[in-house]
Amino acid sequence: MPGNRPSAFGQDEALNFLVRMIEDEPDEAVMLVMVVNGAILSGRLIPREAWASRIINPDDPQSEPWVRRLLKMPTAPSALDADDGFDGEAEVSGRFAHLAQVEFVLGNFRSQIGSMRIRTDSVSAWTTGELPRSLR
Repeated sequence: MPGNRPSAFGQDEALNFLVRMIEDEPDEAVMLVMVVNGAILSGRLIPREAWASRIINPDDPQSEPWVRRLLKMPTAPSALDADDGFDGEAEVSGRFAHLAQVEFVLGNFRSQIGSMRIRTDSVSAWTTGELPRSLR
């Protein structure tokens, strides 16, 4: 299938459920802390459209064409088989977590990042909530 890549961790159905829930009920607020490739990421889970609108204004005629296309991508599982023009990176609901107000921690390095998109199969551990103050 296009877009299928082997993963070291596989799919976490509970995490994918939360991602799909936010897509279906964007007014819900879920704070997550995740471990991805040894880095700790903490942020508020947001719908894909909210994430895309944060990275660039799709109404701006100068916006990159890929952002406008990203906002129109299907989220249904049938998108796996679609020719979406993204080299097999079809968007499937639950496959990517979109975070806002991200705090990034790697060793002694800490940074605030506006928004981030993370493949759910690259998450090795996660929990709901925020980073403890001692890690901030």
